[in-house]
Amino acid sequence: MAARQSHRSTLLAASLYVVFCASGARAALINSTWQCGTDNYSKNTCWDPLLAISPYNRGSLEFEVTIPAGSGTVSMDLDVAPCTEVNSFFLGEGRTFKVLAGKCYKVLGQADIYGTIWGNGGNFIAPDANFPQCKAQVWVDSGGYVEIGAPTYCATQLTTNHELLMADGAGSLLDLSAMMELNDAFTNSSNSVAEHSIVAEDGGVIDL
Repeated sequence: MAARQSHRSTLLAASLYVVFCASGARAALINSTWQCGTDNYSKNTCWDPLLAISPYNRGSLEFEVTIPAGSGTVSMDLDVAPCTEVNSFFLGEGRTFKVLAGKCYKVLGQADIYGTIWGNGGNFIAPDANFPQCKAQVWVDSGGYVEIGAPTYCATQLTTNHELLMADGAGSLLDLSAMMELNDAFTNSSNSVAEHSIVAEDGGVIDL
């Protein structure tokens, strides 16, 4: 009986050790917010908190990136092979997130897009994305690639002339193949309300 009890205690201790090690290896999840003004590249000093370290998943650090509403362009210039990965991504209204040529940005989890995604020769990949406020735009040019996995797209709240979805130039691909519904109020420019368009030109491709 004593031998059986000792064996059970050994198993319990081993199990607790495994659980403890697994818990200790859990990644630290950090919400990192863009703090710069308009038209800034993603320099280290523009991010907070984590002592201005550029936010991308590495080792035990996993990032949730927030670009708050405002104006101007945030350009993605990090060079992390093969692709800069983050856990989640929020792009506020009025902001443009531009991925430069040769760069790659991938959102592993939820992406909420209220502004403009622009694959300017680079790649933006968000298989689990949403367009919550009907004001988003998605562009790709200069041979870039953008994949948005949102099941629905709406732009009914954009009130001026806009190219909603655009693929411009040979090799440029906007992959919206996961989309099941597109909702917008397309109008004629002679009216006093907005005129919206979907554009694939000069060899660019939009996959709906």
